[in-house]
Amino acid sequence: MSFVIQRSSGRGLALTQVRTNLLRIGRGTNAELRSENPAVALEHAVIEGDANGFTITDKGSITGTYVNRRPVETTRLARGDVIEIGDLRIEVQVLEPGKPLFVRVSSTSSSAGPILGDEDEDEAATPIAPGQRGGTLRAPKVDYADIFRLKRPGITKLSMIAILLILALLIVNEITKPEKQSAFMPGGVSSAHTRAKDANGESIAKNCSACHNPWRGVSDAGCKQCHGKLPHAENEKAAPSCADCHSEHRGVAKLAAAADRTCVSCHGNILDHVTDQAKSRRPDVLSILSFGTKHPEFTPRNDPDTLLFNHKLHLAAGGVFNGEGRREVLRCTGCHKLVETKDKVDPSPVTFRNSCQRCHKLTFDPRFPDTEVPHGGDSGIVYGFVLATYAGNRDIAGKSPEEIRRILTSRPPVNPDQRAVLNIEQVIKTKCSKCHILIKSKGRIAATPPEIPTRWFFTSKFTHTPHRNLSCEACHETARQSVNTSDVLMPSRRNCTGCHGGQSAKTSSSCATCHGYHERSKVLTMQMAPSFRRGTPRAVTVFGGGSRMIESVLLWAIVLLLLVVLVPVGLAFYQRIRAKTREDAADRTSLSPRVSTMKIPALKSTDTPPAPRPAPPPAPAPAPQNPVDVTRQAPVPSEPEGAGTEMVEWYGMLQCTSGALEGQHFIIEKDGIYIGRDPAMSQVAIADNRISKRHLRIVPRDGKVVAIDQNSTNGTFLGKAGGERITEVQLRRNDVLVLADNAATFVYQI
Repeated sequence: MSFVIQRSSGRGLALTQVRTNLLRIGRGTNAELRSENPAVALEHAVIEGDANGFTITDKGSITGTYVNRRPVETTRLARGDVIEIGDLRIEVQVLEPGKPLFVRVSSTSSSAGPILGDEDEDEAATPIAPGQRGGTLRAPKVDYADIFRLKRPGITKLSMIAILLILALLIVNEITKPEKQSAFMPGGVSSAHTRAKDANGESIAKNCSACHNPWRGVSDAGCKQCHGKLPHAENEKAAPSCADCHSEHRGVAKLAAAADRTCVSCHGNILDHVTDQAKSRRPDVLSILSFGTKHPEFTPRNDPDTLLFNHKLHLAAGGVFNGEGRREVLRCTGCHKLVETKDKVDPSPVTFRNSCQRCHKLTFDPRFPDTEVPHGGDSGIVYGFVLATYAGNRDIAGKSPEEIRRILTSRPPVNPDQRAVLNIEQVIKTKCSKCHILIKSKGRIAATPPEIPTRWFFTSKFTHTPHRNLSCEACHETARQSVNTSDVLMPSRRNCTGCHGGQSAKTSSSCATCHGYHERSKVLTMQMAPSFRRGTPRAVTVFGGGSRMIESVLLWAIVLLLLVVLVPVGLAFYQRIRAKTREDAADRTSLSPRVSTMKIPALKSTDTPPAPRPAPPPAPAPAPQNPVDVTRQAPVPSEPEGAGTEMVEWYGMLQCTSGALEGQHFIIEKDGIYIGRDPAMSQVAIADNRISKRHLRIVPRDGKVVAIDQNSTNGTFLGKAGGERITEVQLRRNDVLVLADNAATFVYQI
């Protein structure tokens, strides 16, 4: 079976053949014959063919299917039948069993949707006449935006957006606090920065503003606040920035450890990187590639010491006589004792008391074998000590030169003894002259103070910690042959390359093993500038930076958003309070309760009652032209008359606020009132096809007023269209009843 459809529009005729046994008619997308008119159901009707002909069947639609102006559920089609479904008019032109059904389809509405994919019709819409089937059913325009509109006063879309923005800004403000900024770090900081403290005693690892300038990042000036200046940057044409060699937040445990390629990038061709004054200072360091292949020889400082010391004599294989007169074989570690300081093992400074006094005793008289003159002071202290000893003041023995000086100056001077003076000069000439150069100062013989260096290489660093198990002569190989004090016994480069340089190196070494770019001679503490201290107030500029700039910007943004929220909310609450006050005043002055029975006293007179006023002749009601358009308004009862006191029942009234009866009032009677489309069935008649013949009933019940929906097709809603559909509900003051799809709106009033 198939169907041939002839479509008629303002542009002409078009033929379409549908090869199917079932022709579906409706508004759904699966229908072969479609219409967008709301009066057409999604699946409205079907035409089915068999061996005997074609049958049309209604699929339970609301508006119905009409064949030759009669509603049908299912019926056989014959030639010449006219089918009306919503705005569709279908004429059966050719109907023969076993052959395609030929129909002509036309639309009675220009607002109808396309039929079988065609565009809107050009014909004018034809309204439905009373009693007419088919035609155009116009759906009212629906304000879909009203569904999403916030109805509460003061709570608008703008205020909701402002509230959400406030919450977002509070979250941003919370996570941008210095103690919580670690969430933005790409990685952990180095161990040195983890241990370092700021001015408030907190770790700078949790305070981004300690190093970072807002909007400008990390600058060299920020690094120099804590790490001092660069020692040899003054020789460079353009010193590299700190970040070129040290990249923080990269999981590096030791930030100072730089790769050799960083050093060689400059020192491989030093002429391109140093100033003209620095080129003439060290011509041998113009190109340094690595310690094992191309590196200058070590150049230790000169020995400025005037102390007379003979390493060969002290390191003799047969030994030397000690202070007790016995021979003793000395070793390097006997004078240069290794001590551990801050996890480093290095020789302690040589002092007379710790290294020399056990062999070189400074006694001055055999009668006092245990009394020695003080060492380290000037010759005046030696003179005073010996004279005081001969005078019987032996309590000063064993004290430091400073303490002996204080004692001698606090006591009266002792007359010099000739024998004591000779002994003093004998001690100085025979014992002090072995190690010191003697000079004459102010009539007295004095020893030149020694100057023992502790650092021999100013451009490198060294520790004995990894070398403590080696023999001293493995590096200081010329010590046993040194006779003069001026001999510098430092190791040469070849002593180190066997372990630290070349392909046969036993230990992995880099440039940073011995050299440091920065000054490391003192412990650097955190001396942060006030602008970098956490918690220190400072001026905040819009783009100039400041540790609290983000917090200030967020604070002002939150304040402005709060004004956006609070101003309309405050106005709404003010209006609500004002309306509530007016309502209370109206309730106090009102003479009738919500639903009450009033007693109205009638006029009493001892005279004859007045003659009743003649009723005016009733005006003939005009015959309605259209029974559907007839609207009847309930009369407002007149004031009661008669003697005595009568009971007048008052149940309120309905005010129509939209629709055909807008502005009219209807009194609720004792027996109730009906609202509908049919004037014969309803006291309040509204000429609108969306309203049922008897749509709604308003009736008093047990002292209350209820609204009862009369099984209407399009329903009754409380509050607004599409809201709560009611079946039966008790009415309260100012309740709004909406009939059908905003066909009419009533407000209940007392």
